[in-house]
Order: sequence, then structure tokens, then C-alpha cells
Amino acid sequence: QSASFLKRFRASGAEAKFEVEIIKRLIPLFPHRAIRMSGRFAYFGPNAYMGWHTNKDTPGDRLYIAYAEEENKSFFRYRDLVTEEIITSYDVKGWVARMFPVTKKNPYWHCVYSDTYRVSLGFWIWDLR
Repeated sequence: QSASFLKRFRASGAEAKFEVEIIKRLIPLFPHRAIRMSGRFAYFGPNAYMGWHTNKDTPGDRLYIAYAEEENKSFFRYRDLVTEEIITSYDVKGWVARMFPVTKKNPYWHCVYSDTYRVSLGFWIWDLR
């Protein structure tokens, strides 16, 4: 039973179609901005993580859409830009979206941990001007 949705999704070859569909839906939400995948289908299994990083070399906004098979067993952790407090945002079962700014001057430190099956799609959104 575990990872059934993600295993079927990966095996189906639907990733490319799904990516295109999401970008088509994002374009009207971000007029005058460019959108590109920044993290293609990062699959995590139990006890997996991506360490602390900032993406500061590619400024703009980041949008991550993630699917977790179990609630409160994976999370997105970040350092608040104003308070510098470390915040842990647990995933719900199903889909969740998170968006944040990326700048060179004020890096947005973040990391991910998963103790369940989880997939994450990252999008880089920046101004065309």
C-alpha cells in the first residue's frame, strides 16, 4: 500500500504531461513573469532529506508543490526572514503548495525532511523586466 500513488505516478510516465499542465495553470497567475521548473520531481522515501540551502544564485520566487502520502511525517523547514526563527511547516496528506522569495541580499534558508513517501515539484518564477 505505501507509496502506491507515487509508484503508479512514476510508472505511468505522466510526469512530463503533469509538469506542462501545472505551468499552463501558473502562467495566468503570474503575468509578466517567467516560470521554469527548478526541481523536477524530487522523490523522497522514509528518512530522506535535502539539507539547508538558499538558491540565492537564481533570484526570484520559488514555488514548491509537494505530495505526501501521510500527514505530519514530512516537512518544509525554513528560517523566517524577519525574526530569523526556525519554522517547521509539516505536510498534510495530499498536496500542499509553498512559495517564498529568493534574493542574494537576504537568503531564504530552507530544507526538507520526509519520513514517508513524498514528491516535490519546484518552480522558479522571475520578472521578465
